[in-house]
Amino acid sequence: MEAQITYLDEHRKEDMNSSSYKRSQLASMIEQEVAQEISPPLSDISHGFAQGLTDMLYSEGANQPHHSRRESLDYFDKSFMERELKRVYGNIAQYTRDALGATDDREVNNLRRNVYRQIEQHGLGGFVDEARPWKPKGLEDRFDQDNYLAPQKIETALTSTLSGYKELIQPKLYDDLTARIRDKAPVLAEKISDYAPTPLNRLKDIFSTTEGMRKYDEAKSVFERQVIYDALSASGFDKKRAAEYLGDSLRTLNRRIEELGIQQEQSKASEQKEAKVIVIEEVINKNEQQNPPQAAVSEIERFQQLVREYNSKRAVEREKKEKKKQMKWKIAA
Repeated sequence: MEAQITYLDEHRKEDMNSSSYKRSQLASMIEQEVAQEISPPLSDISHGFAQGLTDMLYSEGANQPHHSRRESLDYFDKSFMERELKRVYGNIAQYTRDALGATDDREVNNLRRNVYRQIEQHGLGGFVDEARPWKPKGLEDRFDQDNYLAPQKIETALTSTLSGYKELIQPKLYDDLTARIRDKAPVLAEKISDYAPTPLNRLKDIFSTTEGMRKYDEAKSVFERQVIYDALSASGFDKKRAAEYLGDSLRTLNRRIEELGIQQEQSKASEQKEAKVIVIEEVINKNEQQNPPQAAVSEIERFQQLVREYNSKRAVEREKKEKKKQMKWKIAA
């Protein structure tokens, strides 16, 4: 089972590097948070803190198991229900109308049993109560608890980085920074948890593409299509490898690709790419016909030729500017 739901080691880093948060972007965001909370006295220390936390986050993400397609859909079901129940303030009947397309009271009553079963299945019973207007307390605390970074890890990463500067800064300043790190570690852990390039944050990014969709089936199709397409993209469109990523058989993957229309999207992208290549080749051929390649010259001669061409262009531009000035003077006169 574990082999089905995890990336192969040699491809896990490749997938992490293709995530929405590149290392440089992640380090920049973290550095802003560190500067706001800890205020390091030197930019070098600030950069070091950001790099240390970035390395830690990538290490954490790479060591986490990738979610299979079924696990991803379970995440979607729970997240969709949370979002829509929050929107309608825990009103089950309204959720049934919006998400499941129920049109009359009888249909709503029939479908409500299934909705209650799903609420129980996803452990959202308390969430529904908290979502009601008269019980708003604690609602946000239920979100993303599984993705929350431990403050101890943040503190360890920062103090480890700071130790490298111990001989360069005053002891009092060093102790002050150590205390600040200890005090601010919980706040930083909460802030940068969403930045971590983990499989769960990847699912959150994909789920965000369904924002504003009220129909369950439509939102689910969009979500699943993106999950499969991401696996295909990460595997270089090797379906066998993508199926391993998703925990599916190759047969199941091919069936879902056809049902969701992913193959058609792929074909269109390939056709557009091929058409673009053809256009580029036509332009190159045309240029070669108009400007046939000259005989090979040495690097020094080529450089001298480029300098002459550059100087010639500059002379023409100066001449044009001079003519424009003379025309302006004539008009003014």
